Amino acid sequence: MKTQYIKTMNNWKCLYIIFFAFVFLSAYGQNEKSQMLLNLLNEGRYFESKELYQEIHNTLDYDEDLYYKYRMHLFMNRKDSVAFCLEQLLEYYPEFIGNQAINIYAELFILYTDLVNRQQGMRIYELMKEYLDDNPYDINERELGLWRNFVTERFAYFNQVINGPLITLKRKEMGDSLKIESGERLRFNAKFNGIVHKAIFDTGLGCYCTMSRGYAEKMGINCDAHNMIQKPFNGTDMQVYQVIMDSIEIGNVILYNIPILLLEHDISQYLPDSIKNDSIKMEHFDSVMNDVAGPIIGFPVMQLIGKVLIDYGNNTISFPSLDINHETLKEPNIFFYGGDIYTQIKLNERGFIGTLDTGCDGYITIDSVFYDKNKNDIPIDTISVKTPFNFAMLHRTWVDIPYEIPEKPIITFNNKNVFVPTEKDNPIRIFSMQPIWPMKIFDGVIGYDFFKRIGKKVLLDLDNMRLEAIE
Repeated sequence: MKTQYIKTMNNWKCLYIIFFAFVFLSAYGQNEKSQMLLNLLNEGRYFESKELYQEIHNTLDYDEDLYYKYRMHLFMNRKDSVAFCLEQLLEYYPEFIGNQAINIYAELFILYTDLVNRQQGMRIYELMKEYLDDNPYDINERELGLWRNFVTERFAYFNQVINGPLITLKRKEMGDSLKIESGERLRFNAKFNGIVHKAIFDTGLGCYCTMSRGYAEKMGINCDAHNMIQKPFNGTDMQVYQVIMDSIEIGNVILYNIPILLLEHDISQYLPDSIKNDSIKMEHFDSVMNDVAGPIIGFPVMQLIGKVLIDYGNNTISFPSLDINHETLKEPNIFFYGGDIYTQIKLNERGFIGTLDTGCDGYITIDSVFYDKNKNDIPIDTISVKTPFNFAMLHRTWVDIPYEIPEKPIITFNNKNVFVPTEKDNPIRIFSMQPIWPMKIFDGVIGYDFFKRIGKKVLLDLDNMRLEAIE
C-alpha cells in the first residue's frame, strides 16, 4: 500500500465562469432559433439541444456549430474532443473570445491534467501565466489575484498527477461473472490489494472511491486523524484524507493506483433529539451508516471499466469489453453534465430528466419544481398512508421530510413501460429536492431501484453512453 497525502482540490467548476453563457448570447441574439439552441446547451438540456440542432444546423455559422460540437462532446465526456474544440476557438476566433480567453485556458489546463498530458498542460500553463502578466483586458486586482491563486493551486495538482502513479486498467480473460447481493444497493465482493471486501457501485459519486477512516483502519490503512484536512464535500466541510490503492480487482478487471478518499464526519449531529434518545431508532441509524462505511466505488472507475452488465435473473455482474448488443447501440440516451450522469424517462407522458444515481436506493424522486410545472398531469394519491421519510447522504441527514405520492404513475423508458413499485415497496416521492441534493437537479433523481425494474439484464454502457435492457 502506497499512502500519500494529496491536496484535495475544490470543485474546479466553481472557480471560473462559463463564458459562453453570455458571450455567445450577445453575439447572436438576433437569431431566435440559434439563440434558443445556445440557451439549451448552456442549461445542459442535451435532448432538446439535439432535437433543435437537427432542425436548424444548416443555418448555423461555423463558430455556432463549433460551440454545439464542444457542448456535445462535454455531454459525452469525450475530453480529447472537448480540448480540440476549445483549441479551435482559441486559434480561429481570438477576436470573438476577447477577454474570456482565460476561461478557455483554465478549462484546457484541467482537461490536460485529467488526460495526463504533460506537454499540452505545460503549454497552457505558460499561456495562462503570460496572459495574467500582460492582463490585456485590465482584470481588476481582486479577480487577478483569484486567477493567480487558481493557476498556482492547479499547477501544484498538475504536477502531482503528472509525477504520481498512473491510473491504469487491465482486463483478464473473461471469466465467471461476479455475484451481486440482492438488496437496495449494487454490492459485490472486490479485492483491495488482494484482500476481499464488500464494495458498492455508485454512479452518483464523482470521485474514484470513498470509505470511512474507521473502515480504512480495519483494512490496514494507517491514517492518523491529525493528518486529515477539512475540505468541502457536497457543500459540507468534512475531514478528508486521500491515499492511493495499489490495486482493486473487480471480477475480470484490475485497476491500479486508484485514489481513495477517506472521510470522517459524524452525520448523527443532524439528527433531532427524538431520534438520538431512542435506542431502537439509533440502532437502525447505526446499521445504515455501517452499511455505507466500506468502499464506495464512483463514476470515474465505472467509466474506466466502460461497460457494466447486470444480470438480475442470476444476481451477477460482468464487464464486457466489446459491444455485445449491436442492434441496441443507437443514439446515446444518457449524458454527462457538471460531474453527474443523467437520462430521460417519461412520467405520465411528460419528459423527465433525472440524475442516474445507483447510490440512491429509491426508485424515482420527483423534484417539486417539476411537479408544479406538470401538476395537471400528475394526480396525487390521497388515500395511501405515508410513512415518515428520512434521507441520508455521506455528508448529512434529513428527518421527516414532507412529501407526496403520485397516483398510479405511468413510467416509460426507451419506449417501454417500467413496473412502478407500490407505496409499500419504494414509492415514487415528490418533495423539494433543491435544499437537499448537492448536485444539479433537472427534474429529479432516478435511483438503483429503477435499474432493477428495467429488465432481467441491464447494460450500462459508458463507452457509448447508453442504458439498455438486454433481456
